[in-house]
Amino acid sequence: MKAYDAGWGGAVWKTLGMPTINVSSRYASTNYRNTRISGFSNIELISDRPLEDNLREMKEVTKRFPDHATIASLMVDTREQWIDIIKRVEDAGAKGIELNFGCPHGMCERGMGSAVGQDPVALKTIVEWVMDAANIPVITKLSPNISHIVDPGIAAVEAKTDAISLINTIKSIVGIDLDTYAPYPVVDGKGSNGGYCGPAVKPIALHMLKELKQHPQIQHMPICGIGGIENWRDVVEYILLGATSVQVCTAIMHYGFGIVREMEAGLVKFMNEKGYQTIYDFAGNDPYFLTGLLFGTRLSYVPILIIPLAYRIMKNTNKIKLIYSFTIGLCIWFIPFLYISGFENLLHVASNQTVGHFRDFGGTIFSELDWYKRFSYFIQSIWADGLGGYWSSRAFPTFITSACMIFFLYQFRYSGSWSWLKNRKYKLIIASLIIYLVWIFLFQNIIYKSRHILPVLPFAIILITLAYKYSRNHKPILSNIIATTLLFNLLLITYTLTIQHKGSTAISQLYTYLSKTNESLDIISIPLINYYLKSHGLKQNYIDINIQNPEQSNQINNISKNNIVIGEFKKLFEKKYMIIPDTIFYHNPYMNRMWSKIDTYHLVQKD
Repeated sequence: MKAYDAGWGGAVWKTLGMPTINVSSRYASTNYRNTRISGFSNIELISDRPLEDNLREMKEVTKRFPDHATIASLMVDTREQWIDIIKRVEDAGAKGIELNFGCPHGMCERGMGSAVGQDPVALKTIVEWVMDAANIPVITKLSPNISHIVDPGIAAVEAKTDAISLINTIKSIVGIDLDTYAPYPVVDGKGSNGGYCGPAVKPIALHMLKELKQHPQIQHMPICGIGGIENWRDVVEYILLGATSVQVCTAIMHYGFGIVREMEAGLVKFMNEKGYQTIYDFAGNDPYFLTGLLFGTRLSYVPILIIPLAYRIMKNTNKIKLIYSFTIGLCIWFIPFLYISGFENLLHVASNQTVGHFRDFGGTIFSELDWYKRFSYFIQSIWADGLGGYWSSRAFPTFITSACMIFFLYQFRYSGSWSWLKNRKYKLIIASLIIYLVWIFLFQNIIYKSRHILPVLPFAIILITLAYKYSRNHKPILSNIIATTLLFNLLLITYTLTIQHKGSTAISQLYTYLSKTNESLDIISIPLINYYLKSHGLKQNYIDINIQNPEQSNQINNISKNNIVIGEFKKLFEKKYMIIPDTIFYHNPYMNRMWSKIDTYHLVQKD
């Protein structure tokens, strides 16, 4: 509790298993010119306190600090013991498990600790046991007492561990008592090898961390760095080599729990100076490379990144690296496109698609300047199509989903007048969201296509999760019931839509209908429908209707007797032709609003 009160985000409860007998003194150190502890050695075994006492205290701590990561370090022998102790620590409220495969003294003689960490086959087997039994995240702690740290790392990954931590202590003898001839620490005139830790082991730990992060099988695995961490600089060094979290022990024993405040302040100052928003920004992730790829995947989604990218570019001192990274991501798709199509053809297609998007294809303010209609479908896209909320004529489960989401959003009153918005990362998220909402409202086809709302969903999930967090702290039982109801209803809605989606769309039904005719037809419709039919291999004579210039459509002549008009354009032809209804194609509009209903008819020249 002292650690959490001081500001630590989590703690590893060391180490639970079958009770042992510890001795005292259990610690020794090496000094650098008698001024500073450069290394620390211990011969401490797993906890000698009854397991029931540890579990009772763990339950009390997790109840008082529900949002902190209380992790149980475990070390037992048989599969049955693993299954039993995992169930007990889960019942005690542990948020995760750390498998202690590194202890170099005492336990390895019993086939545990570093004896497992040095044997990749045994390590993999035990991790598989644990993964089968555990319902909470599992961290596999590796031993440095091995010639090649990658081997146990691969074994842990292959066993499906959730994360890795390293290093544990290094087998060592820190010195000899010249009077008793016993290794330190001396206990009743005797001594033994111990586990070495502290500042002296940091170079070894950093090297082994680097080895793991450079291996293609391990590099994407979350890794917690351990070894000689005393200040924020040490933390940054571990993160720069790929760690996404760190553990501190020796420094706390030496200086106390309060060192976390200096670590946090120094880390925040470093990140502000370098322009980093999260530790993941300098832990090997590269958003600029991904943004370059995004340009070639879905250009219309780029506005969502404008603010965070601009902020990063202004704050980051290494702008050349960012630009280089972005360029590489851009070239990965652009150069193959250029090679396949040629510059002129690529430019032609891009120009046509751009013009078509804003004009001929419809759905933007340039083709659908009906503000009420746009706003109505905008809200419907977010609330109903995106979040599964209730809308007119929707199924009853969507009403329940709406009620659950409204409940959680109402719980923001517990956050202290929306104080969470004062957090800079949330400000950037909200700003990006607003820019994207303006973009899709004005320039995307939200009237007929709700897919443009998909990038909004992660923001909505973050918002509802935050609301659930605040609600759970005040109304835990009710919040959990409503959260379960919400998830169940979303699964039910998803299942229903999946079943409905198996039916053919209206445009697909139209294509099947037209492909069965052997006659030569004049197909009269908007360019987008004609483009769809042509691109699917339907060879007919196509006549485009210009919805931007109806008068031009009125001037269409030389229509053969075998013709078919697709869409509601009767007013364009009723003066010169008789309208003969043909077929109506229909599909659930909640699955595909665009062309959910397609009317077809024939034109017959008036006498």
